[in-house]
Amino acid sequence: MNTRGALLIATALALLSPPGLSRATNLGVQGMTWPIIEIDMRKFLAEQAAHVNWSHVENRLTHSAHHYLETLPRRDIPTINSTTTRWIDPSIILSRNILVPKKSAKGQWHWVVLYRKGTRFNPLSVERPIQAMLFFDSASRVQRTFVRAALRKYPDRIMPVDIDGNDPQPLSKSWGQPVFEATNAMLARFPVFAIPALLYPGSGAEHLRLGMTAFGPPYSTSQLAVAWPQLAPRTVPSSQETDHVRAP
Repeated sequence: MNTRGALLIATALALLSPPGLSRATNLGVQGMTWPIIEIDMRKFLAEQAAHVNWSHVENRLTHSAHHYLETLPRRDIPTINSTTTRWIDPSIILSRNILVPKKSAKGQWHWVVLYRKGTRFNPLSVERPIQAMLFFDSASRVQRTFVRAALRKYPDRIMPVDIDGNDPQPLSKSWGQPVFEATNAMLARFPVFAIPALLYPGSGAEHLRLGMTAFGPPYSTSQLAVAWPQLAPRTVPSSQETDHVRAP
């Protein structure tokens, strides 16, 4: 019997042997092996960070911060020939439960639902603004003059909001008070259909709505009080009371 025949017989006997006669055999290590390890993410991140040009990143961030106000979005909102008022319902639909802490009789605090998800809520039902936002185009000399006169007469009641996209800092320094920049989110929430325009809380039958009054020329601070009667004027010398602001 040759060697090939002996191997075939041995294989057949092994397959036909009862389970009790079989036994495990250590076949040894087959091929190359590597230890099972877990990457240390801290070390990995540190190695990656070592290859970053942090000086370049810092310069980009610094440049972006210094020039941010120069890259504000430009907007083209028209003027209007005659004063017009539109009313805005500021109500929102809650997307989640509003929770507040409540103290129990035993002195323990726990969270309770104040307003449930899906509730229609009007902020004016609990809070009445004492200031109004005056939207204007800072690129217009006539509108700047009008807003400046309004701030002199109603210094604590008017918030100037520029919609043009210019850097508001020079105007803030010149006027000695903050000039705010309109954001896309603000304009989406309170659509400004023409400028200059005053956004204020309504009264009487409109006490749960916001008034958006766009003024037609000639602009006068008296227009503000007509639109918002709750605007209490500051006492000023008659020589400083603002008359009409006319375009040249």
